[in-house]
Amino acid sequence: MTATTAINTPAWLAAALLDLGQRETGGQNRSPWIATMWARQNLSWLLGQPWCGGAMRRWVEACGLQPPAEAYRAKSWATWGQACGLVRGAVLVFDRQGGQHVGILHSIGTDGRLNVLGGNQRDSVCLLPFGRDRLIATRWPLGVAVPLDEAPTIAASTAASSVNEA
Repeated sequence: MTATTAINTPAWLAAALLDLGQRETGGQNRSPWIATMWARQNLSWLLGQPWCGGAMRRWVEACGLQPPAEAYRAKSWATWGQACGLVRGAVLVFDRQGGQHVGILHSIGTDGRLNVLGGNQRDSVCLLPFGRDRLIATRWPLGVAVPLDEAPTIAASTAASSVNEA
């Protein structure tokens, strides 16, 4: 897979879109899909733990990119690659109660919230709005040109902002 698959759609965002709808079906932080994801990363011992970092690793590796060490930890993505602005495909790290959360910037709502595609969001891979107040890092892979334009603006979501992805 190349770094970009379509206009303004980085390959890791395209990979994440393919997993849209995967969800926990076997209890908290568990499903056959999650178990397979952890097993392919040689991290089966993490089954039952928050899985946003594992999902991000899956999508980045699908493009031939190197994830950070301890990619299963959302906070490890806060120093990965290089800093960037709010561009489509940026890897975003958020504070949350008890830790951090990582996802991919899809778009920006007309209300200013960040529409984030990520794993372990309402127990699934889904697109949710996030307030900017929790954002702690905006990252882009090294060696891949950073787009110049901010992520596209779309109609504001009627969904409540995500507040805890544990």
